Amino acid sequence: MIALPLMYDEIVFYKSATAVLQRSVKGEMPEMKRIPESYKKEAVNQGRIEEVWYDTWDSLNYDKKETKLHKRALVYLPYAYEESKAYEIFYLMHGAWRTEETLLRGVPGPALPPWVHEQPPKYFKNVLDHAMDEGIIRPMIIVCPTINNLHNTDSGDLELVPKLAANFHREFVNDIAPAVESKYHTYAENTSRDGLEKSREHRGFGGFSLGGVTTWQIMAHCIDVVKYFMPMSSGRTNTADAILQEIQSNGYTMDFFEVYAASGKKDFAYKGFDEEVKDFQTKEREYYHAEPTNIHYELSEDGVHDLDHAHEYTFTLLQNLWREE
Repeated sequence: MIALPLMYDEIVFYKSATAVLQRSVKGEMPEMKRIPESYKKEAVNQGRIEEVWYDTWDSLNYDKKETKLHKRALVYLPYAYEESKAYEIFYLMHGAWRTEETLLRGVPGPALPPWVHEQPPKYFKNVLDHAMDEGIIRPMIIVCPTINNLHNTDSGDLELVPKLAANFHREFVNDIAPAVESKYHTYAENTSRDGLEKSREHRGFGGFSLGGVTTWQIMAHCIDVVKYFMPMSSGRTNTADAILQEIQSNGYTMDFFEVYAASGKKDFAYKGFDEEVKDFQTKEREYYHAEPTNIHYELSEDGVHDLDHAHEYTFTLLQNLWREE
């Protein structure tokens, strides 16, 4: 197992009035834009949020299958979702001290420490509604699971979360994806590992902060079922070698996967995250003897470690997925 520790320099949340996004490495991507203020208001054509409950096991002892858990994921369905149509699917993981309700519903975690004053914004569903209805983002299914395990406060335990991130891939591929994709119409003809592998080009996984740490782990263990990865401001994990060794040992070529990464220069996690992405690029050149055109890195000059910027990065990067389908 590849362990990806959280390496925060400090745990502080900031606010920033502006963010200027620019392209920093190779990869053709549309010009970056702020979320329009009009997108933060309710749309005329609205998608809907549903809940999917599924059974899984205690993440820290998953293979023993001794402690069964009944967990929930939130699922965003775009406006005019049709059962007869296949949709791409993107799994979006929350950060520390948060739950599956934070990103789509704007619900704060149940046990925020007193120094975290930021309340999660409640507009992100509206952004998805507008962007998908107007064709800015391809209509897709968005799934928000949770890394919380035995307790819904687990994501606030900074000694525990690296272990949960390292183990989440089992729950994802064995329990969450089958539960969601057997209920909704994706490109998976069935939800066995083989069925997920055959439909991997229509599946993505990403997240901000702790969600980004989890994304690197999903890349390490589930690249056979996921093509697109979207880590954002996850700090330094020092695992580029291990991930690329796993990828190359399975015979996967560079075009087998795509990474869309984002962070902000005023984010306390920026320095480590910037080193992580650039290290990944360097190691990929060494492994494949080619320029890593499958790694796209968006940088906010004024971006800080808060959910407003997390939403902006997600809004920006999702525009690049499945654009040529």
